[in-house]
Amino acid sequence: MKKYILLTVSLAISSNILFAYDEGPELGTMFSTGNAHYYVVRDFDTPEKNTAFTRNVEIMRRYANAIEAIKTKIATLPDGEEKTSLSNRLKQAEDEFANNDKVMQKLYAFSVARKYRQETFESNICVPITKEELSNLRDADGKELDPLLITERSGNSFYRIKNLKGIEENSKLQKLLSYTASKKAEVEKMRGELAGTTDPEKQLEISSKLAALEKAIQENDNQLRETFSIKKGSDYLVEIVRSKLYLLLNPDEVSKVAAEIEMRKSSGKK
Repeated sequence: MKKYILLTVSLAISSNILFAYDEGPELGTMFSTGNAHYYVVRDFDTPEKNTAFTRNVEIMRRYANAIEAIKTKIATLPDGEEKTSLSNRLKQAEDEFANNDKVMQKLYAFSVARKYRQETFESNICVPITKEELSNLRDADGKELDPLLITERSGNSFYRIKNLKGIEENSKLQKLLSYTASKKAEVEKMRGELAGTTDPEKQLEISSKLAALEKAIQENDNQLRETFSIKKGSDYLVEIVRSKLYLLLNPDEVSKVAAEIEMRKSSGKK
């Protein structure tokens, strides 16, 4: 069964890869870490560009998940009307997915068949503000709000309380966020397993693991809030301001890309 490769958005590369760069490698250049070679395909330099890319990747991910779910269902069905109907739906979904993939390649040099990494260089931590706070330009504690630090997301207003620049701080934030996301995914999986078993010993084992995971998530959240000065219990979101997208090259591409870069340099092109 074919699987689609999609990157985890805003996944920070480990700090030992690009710490030497304040702004990261330039667009259209190649760099290596260990045995891996990457090519810089996009520089997203505004919150709007980052938000659009993240949204489009998520759409592709949902399509991929839906396609795999349909395939799994078809495999369980005998020949008949339902299987034929689902097969037709699968063909339609795969065609739409392929068309969207072509659009992603054109817009972002991003293909679901390839592996990528995304590095964040600047981000804002934002907290929601009410209509009253927005109207008065003061938060609940009476602190004056700077209109230039207010942003809108999905019809809601947020206030940028912290701006993070550079790889070190952003990598720290992204690692904490990624940890929470991965552990929450584990929690959901375990809750499904718990609901699907009647074995008392198995229930006890899963419940114990769930408790440990939930404690780890809470401790990680406490660390994130303490590190980045976010009030306990307050909602927040992370607005990516600048990031770069790196394509993982296969061995056959490395020398070819290096030659193309040298040719551009010699011709004076970027």
